[in-house]
Amino acid sequence: MVIQTNLKELIHFNIMILECIKKIQSPLFPFIGFLLSEKILVRKFNKKLISNFISFSHASLAVMLNSLYLYTDDKIYLELSKYITTGYFLFDSHYILNKPKLTLLDFGYIYHHIAGIHLININLPAIFLAKLFLTGELSNFPMYLVYHYNHIKEVSVKKAQFWKIIQKYVYTFLRVPILTSLLIKYYPQLSNKQKLLSLPSLPLYFLGLFWTGKLWLQNN
Repeated sequence: MVIQTNLKELIHFNIMILECIKKIQSPLFPFIGFLLSEKILVRKFNKKLISNFISFSHASLAVMLNSLYLYTDDKIYLELSKYITTGYFLFDSHYILNKPKLTLLDFGYIYHHIAGIHLININLPAIFLAKLFLTGELSNFPMYLVYHYNHIKEVSVKKAQFWKIIQKYVYTFLRVPILTSLLIKYYPQLSNKQKLLSLPSLPLYFLGLFWTGKLWLQNN
């Protein structure tokens, strides 16, 4: 009886939190959080390293929340992941657009963020969305370490090269066989409307394949 009572209280508490999240429904909160973090940390640390650290922090949160959702089937974690990711994409787009000069890669990142926000808002099956973002963010982890060791004051070439090799294999494994299998499994299950709405974001998959090829060419 005690266990059943505690379980009911926990479920009720989770529903309350989810309702609060739905009422707020604004990625501006995480956006402001990322922005304030950058403004505070940049006073003491290199701006490029701070940007990389914030990206790593978002990826860690996204992996944790989407993993928790897939493990517990509790939509609180998925909703939090969606708002935090949208807020981060807005923050990073703001960061990029404030650069003195934009490169082709910068425009690629902006497209990536817009396409990601679009995917979050077209009502894809929850399990498909969670697996997509989990796979995508996991594949980026080694990249943050490569960037870190290439931009610290005492540049560590050996560590950067080590993580570059790890990045090549991790990114390839997650973005080619794993992500491809997810698309093969879930894409046919989408409604015609969902398939049509997802088309603007579909190039993200091919950009991942392109980047995989580039990683292998760089390391050969």
